[in-house]
Amino acid sequence: MSKVLDYSIDVMVLSNITLIGNEKGTEFDYKNGYRGAFSFTCLIGKGETIKFKNIIFKNYLAQNKVYGLKITSTSHNFFAIMDNYVKPQVLFNKCKFLNNHGKIIETYRPSEYSYPNIYKSSIVQIKDSIFINNYGVLYSHQSKFILDNCYISELQVDTNEEEDPVVFFFSKFTVNFLDIKNSIFENINVKGPNFIIESDFLILEINNTTFRNTHTDYGYLFSITSHSSSEYHEYIKLNNIVLNDSSSLLHGNYNNCEISNSVFQNITMSSVFPVLTDSKYSNITILNTLFENLNIINGLIDGESGYIIDNVKLRNINSNSKAIFKFIYHDIFINNIEIENIKCNGEGKDSSFIFFDSGEDHKKLTILNSNIKDSISNGPFIKAIGNSNDMIIRNTNINNITSYGSVIENISTKATISISNLNFTNNRNINKMDCGSIHFSNDLHLSIKDSQLKNNIGKINGGALCINNILNMELYLISNIFENNNAINGGALYLGKQDSIKQNINRTIVIKNNIFRENIAENFGGGIYSEYSKLYLAETDNNTIIHNEAGIMGGGAYSPKSVDKNLFDIKLCKFENNTVNSDINDYSSKPSFISLNTTLENNSVTIITGGFLPLQFLLHDEFGNIMKDITKYYSSITLKLLLENEDNKHSYGDGDYFQTEKKNVEYILYGNLGSFINGKCELNNFRIFANPNKYHLKFKFDNYKETININFDDIEIKVLTCKENQIKMYDKNGILHCENPICDNRCPIEITAYCKSFYEENINDINKNECKCLPGWKSTFCGDRQYVDFSYFDNTMVVTQIPLYILLFAYIIFIILNKKAHIIKDQGYYKILLFSFAFFIYNISNFFSAYNNYAECSFNFIFKHIGISLMLVIFFVYIMPGLKLGIQAGEDNKLKLIDSETIVSHISNPDNCLHDKDTYFKESKSLERSKSMNKTKSLNKNKSTSDENIKKNNYELSSINLKEEYVLQSVEQKLNIMNPSNTEEINDYQLKAKNKIIKKQNPNSNIMSYIEQIHSSIIKILIIYPFYVILIFFLILIIKLKYNNSNKELSVIQSNNGNWIYKCDLENVDFFFNCIDFLFLIIMLINGKKILKYQYIFKCTKYIIYSLYIGVAFGPLINIYGYLILNNQRYSRIFFEYILNSICYSAFFILLSWDKVYYIIKKESNNPNKYFLIEKYEKCSIHNSLTCGCQLNRIDKDNTVSIKKYINFYKLCTSVIEFQEGSIRIIKESFKLSIMSINDNMF
Repeated sequence: MSKVLDYSIDVMVLSNITLIGNEKGTEFDYKNGYRGAFSFTCLIGKGETIKFKNIIFKNYLAQNKVYGLKITSTSHNFFAIMDNYVKPQVLFNKCKFLNNHGKIIETYRPSEYSYPNIYKSSIVQIKDSIFINNYGVLYSHQSKFILDNCYISELQVDTNEEEDPVVFFFSKFTVNFLDIKNSIFENINVKGPNFIIESDFLILEINNTTFRNTHTDYGYLFSITSHSSSEYHEYIKLNNIVLNDSSSLLHGNYNNCEISNSVFQNITMSSVFPVLTDSKYSNITILNTLFENLNIINGLIDGESGYIIDNVKLRNINSNSKAIFKFIYHDIFINNIEIENIKCNGEGKDSSFIFFDSGEDHKKLTILNSNIKDSISNGPFIKAIGNSNDMIIRNTNINNITSYGSVIENISTKATISISNLNFTNNRNINKMDCGSIHFSNDLHLSIKDSQLKNNIGKINGGALCINNILNMELYLISNIFENNNAINGGALYLGKQDSIKQNINRTIVIKNNIFRENIAENFGGGIYSEYSKLYLAETDNNTIIHNEAGIMGGGAYSPKSVDKNLFDIKLCKFENNTVNSDINDYSSKPSFISLNTTLENNSVTIITGGFLPLQFLLHDEFGNIMKDITKYYSSITLKLLLENEDNKHSYGDGDYFQTEKKNVEYILYGNLGSFINGKCELNNFRIFANPNKYHLKFKFDNYKETININFDDIEIKVLTCKENQIKMYDKNGILHCENPICDNRCPIEITAYCKSFYEENINDINKNECKCLPGWKSTFCGDRQYVDFSYFDNTMVVTQIPLYILLFAYIIFIILNKKAHIIKDQGYYKILLFSFAFFIYNISNFFSAYNNYAECSFNFIFKHIGISLMLVIFFVYIMPGLKLGIQAGEDNKLKLIDSETIVSHISNPDNCLHDKDTYFKESKSLERSKSMNKTKSLNKNKSTSDENIKKNNYELSSINLKEEYVLQSVEQKLNIMNPSNTEEINDYQLKAKNKIIKKQNPNSNIMSYIEQIHSSIIKILIIYPFYVILIFFLILIIKLKYNNSNKELSVIQSNNGNWIYKCDLENVDFFFNCIDFLFLIIMLINGKKILKYQYIFKCTKYIIYSLYIGVAFGPLINIYGYLILNNQRYSRIFFEYILNSICYSAFFILLSWDKVYYIIKKESNNPNKYFLIEKYEKCSIHNSLTCGCQLNRIDKDNTVSIKKYINFYKLCTSVIEFQEGSIRIIKESFKLSIMSINDNMF
C-alpha cells in the first residue's frame, strides 16, 4: 500500500463492495506510512455493504486527521433488514490488524442527523479477527461496532490524537453501541492516562469475553459516562466475562450497569481504584458472579451508587481498603452471597467488608440468604452509619469472622434494624475498645428474632450483642439462643446507659422465649449485663438463663445499681445453675448495703472499758445476696467504725486519741478497720477504751466511691467501769482502762486460781495482790483438788436408816411369829418376807449413794436395782391374779365355778389335792358318777307327775333328758381320757391333751385361760428374774474390765459448785435400768388400775395400785430426772433422789404391810372379810341386771364361806411351788386345769 500514489483512496458507495484476500490473508502493508488509506462515503444509502475478508492491515502510520479506514455516511438507509435482523453495513471477517499507529477504523456521521437508535444505521461487524500491537483502533460516531470472536492484544494509545486519544474504542458526544462477544483481550498494558474503551452515551454489551493481563496506567479498562437526562437509555451489560490479572473495570458516572455470570480472579492491584467500579449516581447489578484470589489496595466497589448483588461469591480476597463493598447514599440489596476467606487489612478500626453510609437521607441495606465465613477485618466487618437507615438481615449465616471491632455494627443516628434467622457463630471482636460482636447504638428500633448467637467472643462488653450510647430504643428479642458467648462484661448481652436527654420517652421492649446458656463473662454478667434504665418496662416471658458464668459477680444477670430500673422482672425468668467460680450466683449488682451478722438484743450492747466487741458485717447487693467476692474484687473496700458520743455528737476512731470541744480526751478505738472477704467483714478484735458513757456506733467506707447503705438501726454502746476484781488505771489523758491484778508466777491464774487485787485504782502491786483458789481447789497455790464433802449425807444415812432397819427387822419377826394367821397365809407368807427383804436391800444401797470409787458405785447399783426389781416382781405377783380372778359386777361364772360340788371338794382344802394326783383322780371319778345317778333319779321322779303336767312340760323334759344323756356321756369320756385304765397312772402329756380337748368344749374356757396366764406369768418371772440379777453382776464386771486401764482423771469431774466428784462408769447403765423400772411401773399401773373396780380380790392389791401412783411420780422417774438435769450437781442430786425415792419405796412397804400388823393386833387376822373384798347386790328390779347403772341394794349376808372358797381358788391358781416333807415340788399348769375339767358342763 506504500506504493499507492494517492494518500487516500476515496470510494463513493453506490453498491455493495467486497474485498477478499487469499486464504492465508492478503496484506495491506503500509510500511509505516499513510498512503492508501480508505475513505468510504455513503450519500444515498440503499442498503449497500462493505466487506473485508482475509485482509491483513499492518504497519499503518496515521498523519494528522488521516485514518486507515474511514466510513462516512449521510444516509438514513445505510443498512439492510433481513428477518428482523439488522445486518451490518461493514463487515470485517478473518482480518488482522497488526502494528498500526492511529485510528484504524472510523465511522462518521454528521451531528445534524442525530436521533435515537441512529447507531443502527451504521453497523460495523468485526468477526474472527485479530488486533495485535495497535495504537488506536476504533473511533465511533453514532455507530454500532460488533466484535465477535476477536483477539485483541498489545494495545496502546494513538499518539496522533491528543484531544481524543484512542486505545481500542473511543466515542464522544454521540450515542454509540459496542458489542463485544466471544473475544479475548490479553497482554495489554496501556501507557498514560487512557482507557481501552472510552466513551460517553455508550451502550456496551460484552458477552463471553476474557480480559487477561490487561492493564492501563490510569487503572481502569473502561471509562464510560452517561447522563441522567439522556434520551438514549444507555446501559452496560457484562455477561460471562472473565477478568483475570487486569486493571479495574469501569470508571464513569450515571451508568446503568449489569454484571452477570462473570469471574474476577487472580487480580493484584497496587492502585487505589476499586476492582469493579467507582461509578457515582449509577445503578449497578451484579448477578451470579465470582470474585476470587484478589490482592488489592482498594475494594471492589466505591462510589455513590445503588447496588443489587445477587448470587455472588467472594473467595480469597485480600484488601487494604476501607471497605471491599463501599456503599454511599443509596439503597443496597444483597441476596445469596457467599463470602469466604476475606481479609480486610486496611487501617485499624477502619477496614470493613461492607461499609454502608446512608448519608442524610433514609436508605436501606438488605442482606438475605447469605453465607459469610472464615474472614478477617481490621474494623467492623459490616458497618453502617448515617443519619437514618434500615438494616435488614435475614436467613443468613455469619461464621468464624475475626474483626478488630464488631462483626456487625450500626451506629447511625437513627436506625431500624431487623434481624431474623441469623446463625451467628464463632465470631470474634478483638478490639478491646469496641463493644460486642454485634453492636448498635443511638436511636434504635431493633428486632432480633429466631436467631442463634453462639460461641462469639468480645474483648470488652457483649460477647454476642452490645447496645450502648442509647438515645432511645424499641427492642424485640424473641425466640433467640445466646450460647457459649464470651466477653469481659455481659457474656451474651450488654445493655449500656441511656442518654439522659430522652429519658422521658418510653418505647416498647419485648424479651420473650430466649435462652441464655453457658455464656461467660470475665468480670460481670455471665448472661446479661444491663445499665439501661428502661429495661424494667420490658414485657418478658419464658426466658431461660442457665449455666452461665461470671468471674466476679452475676453469673446469670448483672446490673451495677438500680436493679429495679436496669433489669427486667427476674421473677418471670428461669434462672438455674448460674455461677461465679463454681458458686451459684444467678443475679447480682454492685455492693448496696451492709447488714449486721452479730446478734445484739435491741441493737444495744454493754461492755467494760477496754473490752472487746466482736462484730461481723455482711455486704449485700441490691437483690439482698451476700457478695461472695471470691476473686477479692471488692476486698479493697474498707469499713471503718467510729464512735459518736451521745452527749457531744462527735465521731472518732482509728486508734488515736480524740478530743471533744471541751478538749477532754474521751475514748480510743482499736481494731475498728476491716475489709470484706467473701462478703464478710469480721472485726473480732474491735476494742473500745472509753470513759463510762453511752455512745453510738457509726460507719464509714474507704476506697469505694459508690454509696453503701446501712441496713440496721444504730448500735448503742454502753461503756461500763471496770469489773470488781480489776484495777482502774487512767492514762495521762484521763481515759480509763482496766488491768487484771498480777500475782506471783507460782499462782496458776485462770487454771486453778485467780489473782485478788489489793488496790482498786492506779496501783497493781504483785507483792500485795493475793492468789485465791478457784472453787474445787485448795492449798497455798491451789494445786490440790477439793472434793465434795458427803459427811453430812453419811450422817443423815445413819440417823434415818438405822431406825428404819430396826423397824423393818421388828416387822419381819412379827410376820414370822404370826405366819399362821390367815391374813398372812392367804396373802402369801413368803411373798411378804421377800418384799421385806427387797425393801431392806434397797435401803442398803442408800449407804453407797455417796460413792467415791467403783466398788462403792457397784454396791449401790447392785442393791438398788435388785431391791427395786424384787419389789416390783412381788407387786406383779399380787396384781396379775387379781386382774384375772377379780370379779366385776354382773360376772358370776367364777362364782358358779367355786360353788360347784366337785371343785368345792378340792379347793376347800387345796393342800390335799396338790399332794396326791392319784387320789384326786379317783375321787373325781367317783364324784362324777354319783352326780350322774342323782340327776337320773331326779328325772325319773319328774316323770311320775300328772299327765297334764307331763303334756304341759313335754318339751322341757325332752330337753332335760337330752342334756342328761349328753352330760353323762361327756363325763364318762373325760374320765376315760384322764384315766384310760384303772391301774395306769396319768402322765403330764395325757393331762395336756385332755385339757386341750376340754378347753375347746368348755363354756368357761376364759377361766381356764386366766389360770394358764397366771401360771405362765409366774413361771416366767421365776425364770427371768435370776437372769436379770445375773445381768446386773455381768455388766458390773464388763464395765470394770473395759475401763480398768482408762485414764483415771476422766472419772473425776467438777460439779457445778466447783468441787470434784467421782463419776462412775455405771451411771449410763443405771440410767438404762431406771428407764426399764419406770416402764415396768407404767405398764403395771395401766393394767392394774382396772382392779380398783373389781371385787373378790385381796384389799392389799388395791393398796399396791395406790402405791404405784406414788412410784410413778417419785420412783425411777426421779432418778431419770437426776441423770438428765442434775448430772453435774452430785451433792444436790443425792439428796434429791434420796428424799423422793425414800418416800416412794417406803410408801410401797407401808401400803403393803399395814393391814397385817393392824388386823393381827386387833385379833381379826382370821376374818377374811377384813382383808378380802366382797360385796353383793340385788339385781335391778327394772332391768334384771347388776350393770345397768341403777342404784342397787346391798345384800347383807355373811360371805365368809364364799370368801374362803375364792381364796382357796386363788391359792390353787397362784401356786407353782410346793414345800412338802422337806422337798420342793413344782405344780404344773396341766394339773390345775384338770381339776377344772370335770365340771365343764355343770357351770
